Amino acid sequence: MPDINAAYRWAIDTCNAPGIGYSMTYRDQQTVGGITYYDCSSFIWYALVQGGSFPIPRPPFATGGMLSALTAAGFTIINGPGAATSCQPGDILWHNHGSAGGHTEMVFAGGIGEARTMGAHSSSYPLADQVSINAGYTQFATIGWEYLARWAGGVS
Repeated sequence: MPDINAAYRWAIDTCNAPGIGYSMTYRDQQTVGGITYYDCSSFIWYALVQGGSFPIPRPPFATGGMLSALTAAGFTIINGPGAATSCQPGDILWHNHGSAGGHTEMVFAGGIGEARTMGAHSSSYPLADQVSINAGYTQFATIGWEYLARWAGGVS
């Protein structure tokens, strides 16, 4: 049975682990030079794999394919989360904007119209910050999240 709690714990543990970096080239959990890499969407995919039997396709999905993959896996999708949307830990936020410039993160701590997120952010950050839990909350409008995916029951 899928376990969003296990996925959430894996995401926290991975964000806090040393030697974890961001790379679109080595996004499939490849270790190069002692650093294990993810990009934003493969980070979410691997979290779900650690959560057990979520019915998700292999290889790791890209941000542009998340809507169909998460819908098929049984997540509830909220289109256009906004200022009145309540999010909770374990929710998955993403935007695609119809290009390779999309991004996704998992909610570490929720709020109304805002979230503190975690995930694989960017290779332009220092290694310790490439895959991490963000220090503060961001407003949904600031990021332009297009979708929120929630597993029934959420994180307990």
